[in-house]
Amino acid sequence: MNFSEHTNNDLNIKPTTWVNKDRTYLITIPYKGLDLTEPVRVFHIGQGYAVFQIPNPRMCAGLKDQVYLRTPESQNTLVARVSEVNIQRGWLTLCSFMPSTNLWRERRSDRVQTGRPVQVRLQCQHHECQGTLDDLSIYGLGVLIYHTDGFKIPVQLGEKVSFDFRLPNDARQIRMDGRLVCAQPVSKKLSRIGLQISPTRAQINTLNRFIQHRRMELLTELEMMWMQAQEPRCSKDLYF
Repeated sequence: MNFSEHTNNDLNIKPTTWVNKDRTYLITIPYKGLDLTEPVRVFHIGQGYAVFQIPNPRMCAGLKDQVYLRTPESQNTLVARVSEVNIQRGWLTLCSFMPSTNLWRERRSDRVQTGRPVQVRLQCQHHECQGTLDDLSIYGLGVLIYHTDGFKIPVQLGEKVSFDFRLPNDARQIRMDGRLVCAQPVSKKLSRIGLQISPTRAQINTLNRFIQHRRMELLTELEMMWMQAQEPRCSKDLYF
C-alpha cells in the first residue's frame, strides 16, 4: 500500500476530526442484509483518509462501497467510503467520512436477503401491487416495488398492509399483516418500502429457520470469497 497515493479531493470530513488513534471503534459492514460488526483500531491517519486494522480480515471479502463506524459507548455513527482493501493484511482504507443523520440501533434479530427473487403481493385498502422481497427478519420486511412514472404508494406511514409470499424451497404460502414504517424512492422506476410485521408463532419459527439457514450460507459465501482472495494470481504474489 502506498499511503502517498491518497488525496484530499473526495474528503468530506477530515479523519482527525472524528477518528483518534487512541480509541477503539466498531465497524459494521453490510453484506446481503447482514450487519457484520467487528472492533477495529486505527493503523494510520493520512491526508484525507484513515487506515484501519481489522482483526478478522474475512469480513473484508464482503466489502462494497460504504461502512459504518462508531465507538462502543456511543450511538453516533459515521458513514465512510471504502477507498482500498488489503485482505491479506486486514488493512481497510476509508475516506469521505460523514456523520449519519440517524443514531445507531442494534437490530433485534438477523436480517438477510434471499438467495433467489421472491415475489410479494401487497394489498392495502382497495389497491393491490406486486413487489420483490429485498430482505427480511422476524420483525420486518423490505420490499422493492417497480412502477411507472407518477406512481404513489397507496398507503400512508403507519397504516395496515396485508401481503403474501413464498420462501425459496418452501411450497407454503405465508400470509400476514404488517404496517408501513418507511418508504423511499430508489430510482424513477423503483421504490423500497419497509414493513413491520405481525407473524404468528408458527410463522416466526418458519422465518427463523430460513433466516438462520440463509445466514450460514452467507457466512460460508464470505469464507469462500476470502479463501479465493488468498490464492496467488501471479509469481510476484508469492513474495510480495
